[in-house]
Amino acid sequence: MKNWYFGAIVLVLLVSACAQFPYREKGLDPVKVECPPAFYAGYSDGQKIDDAVVDGDKSECWKRSIEEHVRYDLMFVEFDDQGWVQQSSKLPRPGNDYFDAFFAQLEKLRAKYQAAGHGLSLVVYVHGWHHNAHANDENVRAFRKLLGDVALAEGESGTARRVVGIYVGWRGDSITSSWINWITFWDRKNTAERVSQGMVREFFSRLDYFRDRTEKQAGNQVTRMLVIGHSFGGLIVYESLSSEFLRASARYRGDDDSGNCPKTNTKPRYLSRFGDLVVIVNPAFEGTRYEPLKVSAQRLRCLNETQLPLVIIATSQADLATKNVFPVARYFNTIFEWTPDDEQDANVRTVGHNSRYTTHNLSLCAKDDVACANACKGNPSSAASKGPEQRTATIQERKENITKEQQRVAAIEKGGFESKEYFCGGQGQEFNLQLSSEGQWHPKANPFWVVHTTADIMDGHNDIFNPRFEAFIRQMYIRALSNSERTGRQAASD
Repeated sequence: MKNWYFGAIVLVLLVSACAQFPYREKGLDPVKVECPPAFYAGYSDGQKIDDAVVDGDKSECWKRSIEEHVRYDLMFVEFDDQGWVQQSSKLPRPGNDYFDAFFAQLEKLRAKYQAAGHGLSLVVYVHGWHHNAHANDENVRAFRKLLGDVALAEGESGTARRVVGIYVGWRGDSITSSWINWITFWDRKNTAERVSQGMVREFFSRLDYFRDRTEKQAGNQVTRMLVIGHSFGGLIVYESLSSEFLRASARYRGDDDSGNCPKTNTKPRYLSRFGDLVVIVNPAFEGTRYEPLKVSAQRLRCLNETQLPLVIIATSQADLATKNVFPVARYFNTIFEWTPDDEQDANVRTVGHNSRYTTHNLSLCAKDDVACANACKGNPSSAASKGPEQRTATIQERKENITKEQQRVAAIEKGGFESKEYFCGGQGQEFNLQLSSEGQWHPKANPFWVVHTTADIMDGHNDIFNPRFEAFIRQMYIRALSNSERTGRQAASD
């Protein structure tokens, strides 16, 4: 009888602590209170929101699926544990659902800003474990700041693109009690897998189509798109899009009909891409999921030497969650599976912590690295700036740093990546980075990267929105955009 009482108490506690869904319950419909850009202005740079504000007389502004900030717009879409989009569980079919309202709103934004001579810059983020779409979630706040930086990078000219952030939410926690929600790791991993096989696949496909079908102006793509996934969010992004990546790789032909590579006076076509760049950070999925793409990509022949990466999977050596905890749990979960030779490591270790998949290493430049110093000549000296853990750059400082990044990227010859590249931080020499390729980067110009970073780039699983790593991703994205016409979208079957 005592056991029954104990079990009942535990069940009541768990049920009472269940995480809500959706957080943006007001959807895209207009609300009774006004939520102008001025209302959100005090929180556009990642500031924490007081509970009194979140729950105050304008609480509905934080439950909407769109926030109109001065420098950008932020839209939300949430998926439940079965991968169904929000507000669709009771919806009769056929019938309009949240996707219809979402893309109608996105089309309104496109028409509004294009009429004024502006395109759109879409930035999509999929969160991981322990996060959600709540207005005060750490990832939501950090994403607001990231969008502000992207807006600075887009500039203030009369034709600058309007930044639209898209935050993809799901139940990163099934229960909210911090003292017990650590036990939800495998439950949430299974949920992330279901989400990745659900309606999010249509969502990504429609976003890509939205990006592609917008007309070009002055030879430039009107709509740009960067996709970022973290942790289990990285699993969702990869599983949702891996078939697209494999299709592009398997259908690619860089040679002529006789199987020969083109002569020097012609260049092979580029691989088609999803959006403009996909970045997956500290992903929580095993190497066996990545193996088919790795093998397919290494079969590529006659790649254009200026091919830029399509996908970057980045993992920090300091990410103990995916480095130590994941393989231990994975070992017991697969103990009866037959995994000979290298399959065992690939089956229990995450893709980012297995040298079988690592194509590049990212680290800080050494103080005596002359080549790095020459490459970043003209950037502020380390004596003129503080370390990243001590420095909180103002908006004006970040704008100046981003401008310097853009100027340097523009000065680089429009070519592919070499075996060693440098990324200049703009905030001092302690921000200058070195990217070195490994033997798994084969063939040269292989557009699918797995980057292993040192702890001073990311010091843990959740340290993804820090100045150093953001500078790396931002410069990779800027370079991809500056070469967008050359990388193009030529289908492999053309």
